[in-house]
Amino acid sequence: MAVLELRSNSEERPASPAARAVLLLAAVLIVSGCAPEGTTASSTTETTVPPTTTTTTVTTTTTIPVAATVTIEDPLQDDLLFDVTGIESESISGFAGAGTNFADIAVFAAGAVALEATGRTDESIDGTLWREIWISASRTAWVDQSFLEPNHQAPVRFADLPCSGFGTAQGELARSGPSDSDADHVAQIWQVAWPDCTRVVIALGADFDFDGSSPLAAEVPPDVSVEAFSTWVRVTLPGIRLARGDASEDFGDVTVLVARSFGGVLVVDAHTGAPGEYFARFLVDPARIVIDILPANVAAVVVAPPVVGEGVVLAEALPPSVHLPLTISGYSRWFEAGGTVIVRRLDKEPGVGEVVSARVTGEFVVNPGTGTTWGVYATDWLDAWGRFSFELDNLGPGEYEVFIGECQIVDDPDTCEYVGAYLPMTVAP
Repeated sequence: MAVLELRSNSEERPASPAARAVLLLAAVLIVSGCAPEGTTASSTTETTVPPTTTTTTVTTTTTIPVAATVTIEDPLQDDLLFDVTGIESESISGFAGAGTNFADIAVFAAGAVALEATGRTDESIDGTLWREIWISASRTAWVDQSFLEPNHQAPVRFADLPCSGFGTAQGELARSGPSDSDADHVAQIWQVAWPDCTRVVIALGADFDFDGSSPLAAEVPPDVSVEAFSTWVRVTLPGIRLARGDASEDFGDVTVLVARSFGGVLVVDAHTGAPGEYFARFLVDPARIVIDILPANVAAVVVAPPVVGEGVVLAEALPPSVHLPLTISGYSRWFEAGGTVIVRRLDKEPGVGEVVSARVTGEFVVNPGTGTTWGVYATDWLDAWGRFSFELDNLGPGEYEVFIGECQIVDDPDTCEYVGAYLPMTVAP
C-alpha cells in the first residue's frame, strides 16, 4: 500500500499567517497527579493537494515558550488497557451491547495489545462479564472480559482529558524520573473522534518478541520529537526498531502510518487532509504518545478524504495541471520493497491507455533514465511502511496516467497482476 505526496519543483512560497499550522506540544508525566508538560517543534515546507480540490499548504516554523506545570485533578486508577488473550481463533467479536444477542460491530485480532477500555463493565443474562472497549470514529464495542488481560493500570482516563488545544499550557519539554526508556517498538495505534478533536494514540512496547505479546514500555524515550505541518503531523522515534503487526497503520478520520524515513529513523505520520492544530502529550506508565488534532482557525477548506485502491492509499491528488519536472514521493509496503512506475495516455478506464515514453530518475529508481517502465524501491517493507521518491520529466503537454504499484503473483508464478495507484495527470504547455 502507498500514501503519496506530490511536490512540484517550482519555487515554494511562504504561507499567509492564517494558513500557518500551530503546533502545541506537551509532556504529561503522571507523578502524584501532576503533569509537567511542554516541548518545542519546528516544521518544514511541503505542498499538499487533496484529491478533489487544489489546495496548497505551506508550513512554517513555530517556537513555543516555556510554560507552567499543568495539574491533573484526582487521576483515576483503573485497568484501562487490555490485551486480547486466551482465544484459539484469529479474532474475537465486539458487540453493540453486553451480550452476543447484540449486533456484531467490531473485530479484535488475537494478540492485539493496549486496547483502551472506557471503564464500564456489565453482565449479560447468562452471567458473563463484558467490558466496553473504544473503537474508531467515536464508537465503542463490548468484549467478553474472559478474553481480556490487563496490560497496564492507566492513571488517567482519556475521557477526563479534554481536547488539549483549549486553555492548556504548552512549552519546552520537561521530564522527570529516569532519562532512559526500554521502548523498542510501536505496539499499538488507535484513534478516537471526540466532539472537539480527533485523538491519535501511539503505544510503545518493550522487549519485542516475534512469537509472543510483549509488554508496554514504562516511559517514552527522551529523544522522541513531534513536528507539525499544515495538514499532517510527524512523530520521530529514534531507537524504535519496528511496528508490531497491524500497529503499522490506522485508517480512520486521520490516516496514520508508521514508516522508515529516508534517513532510516522510524516515524509516525498522521495525515488529516485539512489544515489543523496539533497538541502532543507524552504519557508514562505505560508509554504513550497522544496527539490531539483540532481544526485550524482558517478559511473554510474542502476536505478530500484519501483515495483507497487495491493495495494503495493516495493522500494527495494532482492539481488540474502540472509543470515538469515533478517529484512524487510517498509510502509503500511493497513485497521486498520493490515497486513499478508506468506512464500511459489517459483513457476511460485505468490501466488500458497507451504506454508512453518518459524520463524517471532519482535515488530510489532502479533503472533511471528514459523508458516506459521503471523499478522503484522503498526504505522498508517488513518492519514498517517504506518511503520512496522519484522525479518525472520529458512528457509533452497532454493528459496522462501514472501507475505506481507492484506486480503481484496470483496463481501462475510466471505471470502477475498489477495493483496500485492510478494517478491522472495533465501536463501544462
